[in-house]
Amino acid sequence: MKDSIDSNSPWIPSPEDEMLLMAALAPEGKAHDVGLAWLANMNLATQGEATNRLLPLVHDRLVRDGIDHPAMAILKGVRRKVWCRNQLLFKHAAPAVQALRQAGIDVMILKGAALTLNYYQDYGLRPMGDFDMMVRFKDVAAAMEILSEKGWEANYLMEGKLGRNILIYTHAMHFKDSSGLTLDFHWHLLPFCVNRAADSAFWNASIAAKFDSVDVRVLNPAGQLLHVCVHGLMWSGIPGIRWIPDSLAILYKAPELDWNRLLLQAQEGNLTLFMRSALNYLVDRFGAPVPCDVLRAMNVLPVTSYEAREFTVHTERRSSYSTALGNHYSIPKALQVLFYTYRRIVADAKLCGYNVTVMEYLCAYYWKENVWRLFFYILYRIGGRVSRLMNRVIMVLVHQTP
Repeated sequence: MKDSIDSNSPWIPSPEDEMLLMAALAPEGKAHDVGLAWLANMNLATQGEATNRLLPLVHDRLVRDGIDHPAMAILKGVRRKVWCRNQLLFKHAAPAVQALRQAGIDVMILKGAALTLNYYQDYGLRPMGDFDMMVRFKDVAAAMEILSEKGWEANYLMEGKLGRNILIYTHAMHFKDSSGLTLDFHWHLLPFCVNRAADSAFWNASIAAKFDSVDVRVLNPAGQLLHVCVHGLMWSGIPGIRWIPDSLAILYKAPELDWNRLLLQAQEGNLTLFMRSALNYLVDRFGAPVPCDVLRAMNVLPVTSYEAREFTVHTERRSSYSTALGNHYSIPKALQVLFYTYRRIVADAKLCGYNVTVMEYLCAYYWKENVWRLFFYILYRIGGRVSRLMNRVIMVLVHQTP
């Protein structure tokens, strides 16, 4: 099992983050020593965003273990702040969800909202930056119009060729209301699985739920676990450690999880390495309740060299492509992400019988109306990178001059 985990993988939490995770997730009765050790080493004033996201869970665990510490008052305040913000997000999103349902549009609640409702069942435990939901691809235009009527403003107007390209080549768009709260509006579940039939299996296996007394859908436990793990292992600017408590919450709350479905979805979506890596890590570090036969089956699923390269590109830090002159040489990584995502789109387009072009894809990715705007934008970006690199070279040479 341990052989399946590369300790140098960029998605593996740092030792400091693992101590935080242990303080938040240790079994009841066993968190006392871990919690005290974490409290003795932490500095709340210098914690990053990734750490702050787990503080409500740490508070919950330490309270249940009866730990009394001066920092508990601060942790309690953080938890209350999360509770208030989540309540605001839910309250502001509720009229939009209700309007969509009244118009006959199916709504699936995703990510933090779904996890809060179905698994954490406490508004103060799982911080949310925005409210995520998804509609079927065919309903996107009607749904966006309703959101606009309810006071949610899209980042971009979905009009003309740009609007068409965004729909075809991307998976979601942010909306904001007058208070500044954000709604992440999806028409596809995953950012690199954007063909028109990509989410059919997730919709077909989704389960009914209630959101503010409105009938909605949520992913079934297998789909929820896959979504959490794939999204969590993908590289982002904030270290992705929140997927670990999210995954464990699903595993402990859903013992009826359909493992065969999870294996099938991982294989059909070419997501085997995401799930293999995540499950092995969860079992090895946290004793996650994953059946041994499931883990063995996951570990022997065939993986092509192409899929392995794609996994590396999506999970590797961009700074891994930096040079000794600084963190400005990240173009190769960005290009590889674009390449592998486009390859998926092309393959799916051939199967579904519609045409795609690389220029339309790049326009959609960079949110540009036409090729000329894209051209000048790329020139601007390249010029900025060259300028910063030259400034760094000059500074190095100046400092080396006797």
